[in-house]
Amino acid sequence: MASLLCLCLLLAAASATSPGRLVPYDLLYADGVRAYFARDWGRAAELLQRALHSYAGLRAARRACRAACRREAAFLGGPRGAGPWEAALFGRVLQRADCLQHCLGRRLGAAPSAHRASHAIRRDFEQREPYNYLQVAFFQLKKLDQAVSAAHTFFVANPQHLQMREDIEKYRRMSGVKSDNFRDLEATPHWEAYEAGVQHYNADEYLQAVARLEESLTEALSALEECRALCEGPWEDEDEGEEEMQPGLYEAIAAHYIQVLKCRQQCVLEIATKPGRISATEDFIPSHLDLLHFAYDQVGKQALAAECAASYLLFYPTDEPMLEKMKQYRTELGEDAAVTARESIQHYVQRSLMEKKLIYYAVEHLGGTFNDPDLWTPDELIPENLKEKQR
Repeated sequence: MASLLCLCLLLAAASATSPGRLVPYDLLYADGVRAYFARDWGRAAELLQRALHSYAGLRAARRACRAACRREAAFLGGPRGAGPWEAALFGRVLQRADCLQHCLGRRLGAAPSAHRASHAIRRDFEQREPYNYLQVAFFQLKKLDQAVSAAHTFFVANPQHLQMREDIEKYRRMSGVKSDNFRDLEATPHWEAYEAGVQHYNADEYLQAVARLEESLTEALSALEECRALCEGPWEDEDEGEEEMQPGLYEAIAAHYIQVLKCRQQCVLEIATKPGRISATEDFIPSHLDLLHFAYDQVGKQALAAECAASYLLFYPTDEPMLEKMKQYRTELGEDAAVTARESIQHYVQRSLMEKKLIYYAVEHLGGTFNDPDLWTPDELIPENLKEKQR
């Protein structure tokens, strides 16, 4: 009864903050592109901007509702004896589904199914394609500052696009265009902070480096959570087009759940890949801790340096140089000083390892493949027969 009351309060709160009906972004995008080719620049600009706003709003609603419903219908405890744990588990699944359906319905102002766009449309938005149309529309409307920002935003994610490269150079030569017009409207906070932090680090400006790298790490972990929340979408059949017998209840649940886990694991590559780059920065999270450990050491903050070193060792527990530094810190700080890894990093590593175990079990026993995104995955976690295949 108390759980039902909490659910009602949650839905009431969601309703109170509902922004009204959100028009599906794929419909706005299609109308905007049609207006673009009809050379109706004003309408094209309006619809494309609304499509981008709708896309961002949909992602925000999904993140918020999944976080809220994860708290409301949490999976607590586990099977106990011969109790009806299966009914309890699926009861929670149904509660969470109901919570999500109502929360998203109130935030979006329509059934969530109305916001399921095709793979091609989703790819366009991931690659910032609407900004390509938008910059032309703004240019035709003689709104140079907005045209430049839209062009730059597209070019950051598509640096090999030759036509946009020419357009950017054309904008640079135009009078009235300012350097601050060239801004990335989709800039990710963790990348801005990371690059600034590394720049300070390389210039031996360690106090400034610490501030920006801490900011980057916080933002990166936040971006990771947002990405993971968006993995809980509909099942996507990897063998689409092949006629197969439909899987049974548990096979279907297992397949969809493993797809979600694989998506969550790949999120670290998404946040570690700078827009416009093909490959991710290796060891993105551990590299923050390595840089922070040295920077804190250089400014005389040994306790914080030791904390970062202990956190780094969660990824690479046999790293000899870091183990030596830990011995040094314990000597300097005293044997009684508690030196532990950051709680956020402990949670990150433990959760990732748990997911990897489930994925590798599924690959070994149920088939499929898994491209592990991490270099630090312990060798003993990978089943022997899968190691043989990798060789």
